[in-house]
Amino acid sequence: MLCAVERRWRDTLPIFGVGAAAAISLLPYIPLIVHAQDWYVLYKVGFRFSTGWNQLSEATGSPLTGFTWVWVALWIGALAAAIFVLFWRRDRLPQHARGLILFAGTSLVFGAAGYAVFLKLAELPTHYWHYVPLMAFSAVCLDAMFFAVWRWARPAAMILAVVTVSTAFLFELPAVKCRQTNVDLIAATLSNEVTSNDYVIVHPFYCGVTFKRYYKGAAPWTTLPPVEDYTLQRWDLLKAKMQTKDPIAPVIDRITSTLQSGNRVWLVGNIPFDQRPLQEILPAPNDPSGGSEGRYSFYWGVKVTQFLSAHCRQRAVVMAPSTMTAFDYSGPLYGAEQLLNNCVNQFENLPVFMMTEWKP
Repeated sequence: MLCAVERRWRDTLPIFGVGAAAAISLLPYIPLIVHAQDWYVLYKVGFRFSTGWNQLSEATGSPLTGFTWVWVALWIGALAAAIFVLFWRRDRLPQHARGLILFAGTSLVFGAAGYAVFLKLAELPTHYWHYVPLMAFSAVCLDAMFFAVWRWARPAAMILAVVTVSTAFLFELPAVKCRQTNVDLIAATLSNEVTSNDYVIVHPFYCGVTFKRYYKGAAPWTTLPPVEDYTLQRWDLLKAKMQTKDPIAPVIDRITSTLQSGNRVWLVGNIPFDQRPLQEILPAPNDPSGGSEGRYSFYWGVKVTQFLSAHCRQRAVVMAPSTMTAFDYSGPLYGAEQLLNNCVNQFENLPVFMMTEWKP
């Protein structure tokens, strides 16, 4: 944009050269990207701009929700200043300052719009951390625009940075101490408690990766559904299971034989105990609900718990999930230590149940 306005056509060559080099660096990854399209469908739930705004607000509003409006004020102020300077005070600025404002302003607008279009086309669910790149990019553009317009912007930015960092440190340090998982604690407990004839079930399936890392027990274990590789998140294997009829039948059979022989079944994870009748689910993609991983995961979990409720006499809670997550607390450091002693990230905050005694 800047080169076109100032008719510096020759200067576009290095720019396109950098872009071409970046594009060429992706060539080795093309087969992986193409292969990933096959299982991305499991995550494509659609993207709503209203949801995106809520998550962006969560990202910019940390540690205080008021910070979101500071960001909004900076965005609006920077664009308004750029328009005012370029159209009403154009002759009062040196050429390099005008160029910097034009470059940073157009980059901010087109970069943010491009990122929004990308999220919409991807149709993947987002979380607040997916908006950190946009915030970092915006900070660079805002920095350039304000410094080019006002001399006092630099000391003001330094003061704002010190206040922001100090506030974030005060309010967020306790949350940093929050555990990212309790699966290691669960695995350590089960490693000491289970016998070789017991059976362990982990749900949802992606928690099997963490469980495999820490579990050293004698009892066999599996996930819902069983997959062949737990070294990383194998969504391609999950999709293959979703396309088969009753992929958890081997798990039901193993539960039956374990309880009938007088041994124990251990349930690790957020497996719903729901007694309402289940609507039969068809192999993907033939199910009316589509290929949503969440629906299949819920169906498998409920099917197992309903079977256990019908054929198990005793159920006990071995480990309860933490009632405190990093999202539940945002406050100053003082007095927070005791509150966060049992804090666990909500995505791997799992309970453990023990099931015993077969009931025909």
